[in-house]
Amino acid sequence: MKYPFLPRVARKLRRKSRVALTPLTVRRLHRRNVRSSAPVTDSSHSAYVSLTTHGARLENVHLTIESIARGRERPGRIVLWLDDENAWRDRPESLRRLEKRGLEIRLTENFGPHTKYYPALDDLSIDDLLVTADDDMLYPVSWLRGLVRANRSEPQLIHCHRAHLVTFDEPGSLTPYEEWDECWTRKGSIAVFATGVSGVIYPRTMIDLLRAGERRFLTSAPKADDVYLHSVAASNGIRVKQTKTAPEHYAMLPDSQGQGLYHDNVKAAGNDDQIRASYSPDLLLKIKRARGEIG
Repeated sequence: MKYPFLPRVARKLRRKSRVALTPLTVRRLHRRNVRSSAPVTDSSHSAYVSLTTHGARLENVHLTIESIARGRERPGRIVLWLDDENAWRDRPESLRRLEKRGLEIRLTENFGPHTKYYPALDDLSIDDLLVTADDDMLYPVSWLRGLVRANRSEPQLIHCHRAHLVTFDEPGSLTPYEEWDECWTRKGSIAVFATGVSGVIYPRTMIDLLRAGERRFLTSAPKADDVYLHSVAASNGIRVKQTKTAPEHYAMLPDSQGQGLYHDNVKAAGNDDQIRASYSPDLLLKIKRARGEIG
């Protein structure tokens, strides 16, 4: 076998993914990485795709990037942020090949999950559209086009492919994050909570607010970027809208969500601690009213 890691990755993907995926998909993406000279970006496009990776995921993140690059629309820029100088210096050949085709790999501070978007804020031009992606997903060919079209239709909103609804119990108290409902509506609302795993596109007003907030996330939600981003949006009346009525679940690379932030934030209720630190009583009241309008 020319690429010995491929059977292991493909086998785990087929077993763990909520979306059907064949080993052939993984092989095709890796073959594309080895053989293709096609650019991964399109200079005529305004989308700036930002993502980060760390640890063992560095070896497989090229699959995520190749899945974005094969899309019906290619972004103007794809920037991969690394917070480890050794990883940046010794990045694998799969990423060096992508650099020759337009991928940018930048070294930055470690901002935890906020590394996915925070260093990009000062790198965006006035016309760039910030799109965030996760390093452990394989995205479909319609992924970027769907986000960009949603932004063109309603540029003042945050658009995402997958969301939750902030949920309250019968007495009106906020429920634990793990009990929040999946979003099954295309209504835009501050009660819609974007989950970054399936991709998010942000309006210019949100970029300005995040820049003004500087590193406030380090005190309120250092390990929960989705929580901080939603709290900033909701506090300023920026609505979130899911691109389709049903949430999009994409194929996930193995050895990712079973560890790290997913365990700390969801299974160990870490998100709830950070939600309490990020949402004031007045803000929760506004969100509760907005949720009532959704039904």
